[in-house]
Amino acid sequence: MATRVRSSVRTLGLESLEDRALKAGDVTVALVGDDLVIIGDNAANEVRIRQSLGRLVVEGLNGTQINGRDRAFKALVGDDVRVDLNGGLDKLTVDHETPLLFQTDIKGDLDVDEVEDVKLFNLDLHGSLDVDLEGVTGRVRMFDFVIEGLTSIHGTGGEQVAELNAGIFDKNLTINFSGSGDDTVTLGAVTADANVNITTGSGRDDVRTDFFTRIGLDLNIDTDSNDDFVQVQSTIITDDLFIDVGNGDNEVVINSVIVDDIVINLDDGDDDVLTLAVEQADQVTIDVDNDDILDIDAAGINQLNVIND
Repeated sequence: MATRVRSSVRTLGLESLEDRALKAGDVTVALVGDDLVIIGDNAANEVRIRQSLGRLVVEGLNGTQINGRDRAFKALVGDDVRVDLNGGLDKLTVDHETPLLFQTDIKGDLDVDEVEDVKLFNLDLHGSLDVDLEGVTGRVRMFDFVIEGLTSIHGTGGEQVAELNAGIFDKNLTINFSGSGDDTVTLGAVTADANVNITTGSGRDDVRTDFFTRIGLDLNIDTDSNDDFVQVQSTIITDDLFIDVGNGDNEVVINSVIVDDIVINLDDGDDDVLTLAVEQADQVTIDVDNDDILDIDAAGINQLNVIND
């Protein structure tokens, strides 16, 4: 086990989803009881949900029709919103007509299925959020939001991206990308009052928390196999931090973190690099092998355990 420091940090650039000239689709929108149900066809559907004068407005963008017409669907909705855009390279945006003043208010759950690009801005959701990117290469972007229920973001396709910024999760947040693509997860200025669980698949994955993210219980990060990068900095974790980077030449950077306990598993990897400098931690346990490179600042750590077995 060496103690030299490698200064380079792999960064992963984000590329825009490819713009493809496909025929716009026709989306069926209806009230089923008190639920707003939005069903797409197999074409490229682009749908926006916004709030205007107390109503939810569903409109098609870039040629997408609503119920066979170029006209928005308006409804007073009291319960859930269910979106299934089916095949095609679909996009969903949820925001507000006047986002600097108001939020879009959804009283129940929001379920999103088979959408390529999901953008949730200026949203108050009083139920649970479920975003299913299964079978596609997709992106979820969230900004300025409050989610009162459980949040689940998942997918098994190619490269998946979750960018969550300036928002509040009242209950558990689970991100599970189980495919073989190069996945990216970023949390910035996020407050999560319960557990945050992040799992990525077997690609070259990039997971980061930053900008004074606060987590009310545990932060669990599991990046599976391949060469992954994990960075946890400027983050407050009320309970514990668990990181498992699996096989590959991985890099883990932990900086300016306040946490109870930290458990890091580098033992399954190859030539792993760990840089660790916390503001405060009670106990830190690191499982390593002889090829790993450790740069540890023990100031702020009450008890440090390095296990090489």
